[in-house]
Amino acid sequence: MPALAAISRGEFLQLFQRCMPPGGWPHTIAVANSGGPDSTCLLYHLASLLKGGPSGLPQRVVSFHINHQLQTASDDMADVAAGTARALGVEHFFFTIPWSKNSYPSYPDAARTELTARGARVRAFFDMMTGEGATALVLGHHADDQVETMIMRSARGSRLQGLGGMLPVRRWGMGDVSREDRLGVFGLPGMSRWMVRPLLTVPKDRILATCDRNALRYAIDKTNFQPSLTMRNAIRHALDSPSKLTDIRSLQPSILSETATQLSVHLSGDFMRLETRDELRECARLLRQRVEMHDTQGQCDHMDNILARCLMPTLPSTLVLPSQWLQGVPTETLDILVSRVLRYASRHPWGSIVAQASGSRASYQAIADNVTWDVSDTRRRSAFTRGGAVLFVPGFVDGDGTFRQGDNQPQDARPAWRLQAAPPMESNSLIITSLLSQWRPGQENPAVLYDNRFLLRFNMGHIPRYILHSLSQDAVVQITHDGPEYSPQVVLLTPKFKIVVANYRRDVLGLDHKTSKKSKNPVPMPEQKWVHMELVRTLEAY
Repeated sequence: MPALAAISRGEFLQLFQRCMPPGGWPHTIAVANSGGPDSTCLLYHLASLLKGGPSGLPQRVVSFHINHQLQTASDDMADVAAGTARALGVEHFFFTIPWSKNSYPSYPDAARTELTARGARVRAFFDMMTGEGATALVLGHHADDQVETMIMRSARGSRLQGLGGMLPVRRWGMGDVSREDRLGVFGLPGMSRWMVRPLLTVPKDRILATCDRNALRYAIDKTNFQPSLTMRNAIRHALDSPSKLTDIRSLQPSILSETATQLSVHLSGDFMRLETRDELRECARLLRQRVEMHDTQGQCDHMDNILARCLMPTLPSTLVLPSQWLQGVPTETLDILVSRVLRYASRHPWGSIVAQASGSRASYQAIADNVTWDVSDTRRRSAFTRGGAVLFVPGFVDGDGTFRQGDNQPQDARPAWRLQAAPPMESNSLIITSLLSQWRPGQENPAVLYDNRFLLRFNMGHIPRYILHSLSQDAVVQITHDGPEYSPQVVLLTPKFKIVVANYRRDVLGLDHKTSKKSKNPVPMPEQKWVHMELVRTLEAY
């Protein structure tokens, strides 16, 4: 059997460029360096590439190592990671998880080790990136990791997007507010950070061959091969079995049959038996290709083009989907469209699974059935929500693109749905009195992310004197919502009066903040220049 080819410099350059974030490579990138062969191979090629590569590449690469202190070999792996970076001339930084300190959870028990360690690791990487000015984290996940991810998600009944596995490049996102320790909350900074994975199409064997070819020293994390620790480990153990994947069937008999069933839906033709590692790698590759065809790399079905056709003039953080236009959209494309519009309109953190209705098949099917409503259907439509804190409101779009809510169809109007954030389950007023009153000249101007949708920046050099005076007289300043889209307004409350000092609909859109129409008689308030408000959600694929 011929020796496996090591990854060449030219091949790696192509792999790396395929996962470039939108807008190009940042000045500084960081490599998640565990000391294992995957990250060692990655660091080697990046260090080599950036020394004399073409223009447009990052100018600086740094190495990050996280020591979880969860096994006796942790310190040895840390030493290997540091030694590799030093040998390659790469700046190296390490962080030891301070369990039970600095907002980190207590030392994890056996049942939650992997989940807790991952949450702590992601938090640590994010903070290290902030400290070093890195806006992209490069990870060493490879083709065999994609296979494991595909099998696990298939067992959970994932939709096509989930079966497509990890993305080559994705936005970090705002995080997950459901964690009790708050480590997973990244807020607005997460919208300008990226995770990139250049090796997703490269088999593990070739990574090992690359390390051997270049005499790279690496450590082996033995916990990765203990099948009792995690489902991923159990699948990895099964994949290492000779020829047949009988161990996976004994682990969970439905896994491969469910995978094959899903493939028969998403991939045409007589596919494969899924009995060898190569067949599974090809399966994962085709599924990833299928997702990209519908989401980011197609031609006539390019998702951005579909959204551009479907979106009508509307208010921020809302969008309109005309039913007739959606009726001809392929099912898989519509499924991805639903995911993206939910993520955009939701008030849950951008990028969190809950913002996308937790990926529920039933929710996505119900949404698709409603938004593609046939005009000949005489049943009455009504507003509904199927997760993601997004409300679907029935109505019609007339000739000038205006959405009219209701179920009585005007002449020459087309059925449509308006998507908007659902009414909050509790008050989402945010008191910012202390934030403003404690500001001092020379400090950075305050900024607030409101409702995970709007960024409010306060230019304290232009704050009206009457507000400063009121702050010294026990007044309260708070951000509340306004209008059907729940956009922000800043309100000054005193014992004697209430003033809306800034209003998104009025100040940004030029609308009467009591209606959704252009104001003929503007609210008699002087133009305010001290509160800048902007929507920070994005409809982009990642």
